[in-house]
Amino acid sequence: MGFQGWNAFLARFDVWGTPLNPRSQPKHTHLDLMGTYYYLIRAIYKSVPNRDARHITKILMRKLSAAFTAENTTIHLDGLPSVEKADEHLRRYHIKANALVRASALVDHCEAAAVRGESLERASATALKLIGDCRSIPKPVGERILANLEKKGWKVCYCRGEADVCIAGQPDIEHCAVVSADSDLFLHSRVQELVRPNPDNKKQFLVYHKDDLLERMGLSESQLMVLAVVSRSDYTVNVRGYGLARNHKLLRTLSPLLPHSSRSISNRKQKSHWERVIEESESILDQYFEHVDADEDQFMNAINIFWYQQETLLPKRRAGFQRRSFNPDAWALEARLQNARDTVEVSRAEPELEASMASLTLGESSNQPRRFHRDKKQDGAPRRRREDLSRI
Repeated sequence: MGFQGWNAFLARFDVWGTPLNPRSQPKHTHLDLMGTYYYLIRAIYKSVPNRDARHITKILMRKLSAAFTAENTTIHLDGLPSVEKADEHLRRYHIKANALVRASALVDHCEAAAVRGESLERASATALKLIGDCRSIPKPVGERILANLEKKGWKVCYCRGEADVCIAGQPDIEHCAVVSADSDLFLHSRVQELVRPNPDNKKQFLVYHKDDLLERMGLSESQLMVLAVVSRSDYTVNVRGYGLARNHKLLRTLSPLLPHSSRSISNRKQKSHWERVIEESESILDQYFEHVDADEDQFMNAINIFWYQQETLLPKRRAGFQRRSFNPDAWALEARLQNARDTVEVSRAEPELEASMASLTLGESSNQPRRFHRDKKQDGAPRRRREDLSRI
C-alpha cells in the first residue's frame, strides 16, 4: 500500500517519473512481484491453482520481457508477515471481512430483485467490486508462479519476510533499481532509484530518482528519512494533525547541526556515508519530538524498517490467521450473482422471443397464398393455377 496520500503529495512538487526505456537496462533490477503485479494476478486467479499459475505466468512473461531482461532482474516474493506490519495485515483482514458482509447483503438483494424482474446493473456492479475486494492470492499460487518464472530463466528470491524489506536490505541496493507500485519502498534509506507502473498507461513504467525528489522537495537525505518514519504508512500511524504536508513543512526547519540537539555528531570523517545520514536523522528526530506530542517508541517499527531494514517475523500460527482467505466465500457469492443476472436476462428475453415467434407465424401464413396461387410467370407470360395443373 505505502504512504497514505503519497502520489497527491508528490504532485505538489511537480515530481514526475521519466518513461523507462525497455531496450536499456544497465543496472541490476530487484522487482517486488506482488508489489508490482498484485491486482493483475488477483484479477486472473480464479480457483484452480496449477492451471491459473501457468496462465498467469504466460501473461507475466509477456509483460516482464517487454520492460526488463532476465539476466539483470531478480524477482522477489513475500514470505512470512512481520511483527512490524502485523497491524496493517489485521486492518486489511477486517476490510476484507467487512467487504464480504456487504457483498453478501447485496447479492441477497440482487436475488430478490431478479425474481421481481427488476434491473440489477448498479447493485451488481457494486457487489462485483466488493467481491473483488474480498479475494486474495494464496501463498502457494505465488510460489508456483515464481517457480515457473525460474524455469523460464528469471532470477528469483523467496524472501523470509516482507519482499520490500528484503529488497531494501540487499548489499548493493544503492547501485540497483527497484520495481514496485508501493511508494514506501522508495523511502528506505539506501534505495536510490524506483521504477513504478504508470497509472495512466499500464504498459509503461516510470523511473524516479531520489536526488531529483530531494531537490524538488527541498529536503536532505536525513530529513527525508525522518519524514518516512513519522508519516502514516504500513508500519506506523502519524501524529494526529501531522500528515505528509505538515511534517514536510516542519522538517524543512530542522537541521542536524543545531547546537541544542540531544545527540552530538562527532567523528564525521571516520564514519561511512550511511552511518552519518542515520546519525543526522536521529538528531532531527529528537528535534521533531520537541515540536509534537510523541516519543520514539511510537515510531520504532518504522525506524527498524526504513533505517535499518530489520524485521521480526510472526510465528506461523499467527501468520496463518493474518493470511486467512475469503476466496471460497467470494466465489460462491459471484456464482449466486451470476445466476441472478441470468434470471433477469431470461425474463427479459421471454417476451421478445414470444413476439418474434408470433411475427414469424404470421409471416408464414401471409406468404402461403402467394406461393401457391401465382397467376403469372416471372417473364409475364400467363400460367395456370396449381389447382388446374392436376387435371392435365
